[in-house]
Amino acid sequence: MSEAIQKTNTIPTAAQQLQDLLAKNTKAISSLVPEHLTPERLMRVAVNCVAKTPGLQKCTATSLLQCVLAAAEVGLEPGGILGQFYLVPFGNVATPIIGYRGLLELARRTGQIAAVRAVVVFQKDAFKLTEGIQQTIHHERYLGDGGAGPMTHVYAVAQLKDGTVQCEVMTRAQVDAIRARSRSSGNGPWVTDYEEMAKKTVFRRLAKWLPLASERFEKAVEMDNDDYIEGEAAAAPVVSELASVKERVGKKVHRLPIQDVPALQIPAEEPASQAEPEHQADSTN
Repeated sequence: MSEAIQKTNTIPTAAQQLQDLLAKNTKAISSLVPEHLTPERLMRVAVNCVAKTPGLQKCTATSLLQCVLAAAEVGLEPGGILGQFYLVPFGNVATPIIGYRGLLELARRTGQIAAVRAVVVFQKDAFKLTEGIQQTIHHERYLGDGGAGPMTHVYAVAQLKDGTVQCEVMTRAQVDAIRARSRSSGNGPWVTDYEEMAKKTVFRRLAKWLPLASERFEKAVEMDNDDYIEGEAAAAPVVSELASVKERVGKKVHRLPIQDVPALQIPAEEPASQAEPEHQADSTN
């Protein structure tokens, strides 16, 4: 048996190492999650996400732990399956990115929204926005053959419990200008789920006009601002120290201890002559 194969059999996989790390910090995670989300499910989803995403397997254990704690804080499931909360690798640092569906879910949980949605407009659609005391959107989807063409606009509309309606419209150029200021513009959901990120962009603008008083919603927007800053360039990714993890949890749980861990150890790749190549899709979904 080759030395490379021996290493593969003796060194735990990244997902297994993360699972062990999360088990050591179950109390801290349990103190953060809302009632509807069990810590066991959150940890299981996070481990599965790392197991199927090679890029995340190269990230430090500390950054992966931070992502799970961040997901627990806002009460969203990590991983891109539901489009709520993405884990995006920047080099060896895993970074949380809030999804459109995640922000909508948190907005609904505030109890202030009767209905809310964001919609993409395409070139062949009939679309008109009328301004005034009341904004009116007229949108007819093109359903003919050959497709509706590229996206031209995106809008979000919300009806509050008192019947008030608010809407926001953005052009594709405006969305792309904000994407360009995001450090994840060439990675993660901006690449794999562009329309969903466009919807999130316009919903973030709409949310400024909505009475969404909620600690978890505000935390999600604050967290999202680290990557998604309107009006200024996003900072380059920086490896976060374990102290910031302890600080995050300490604010919520009276300094529950966080277990110190080294970076994840990934087995060396086997030479092509000794093993068949693996076929894995690098995806945030």
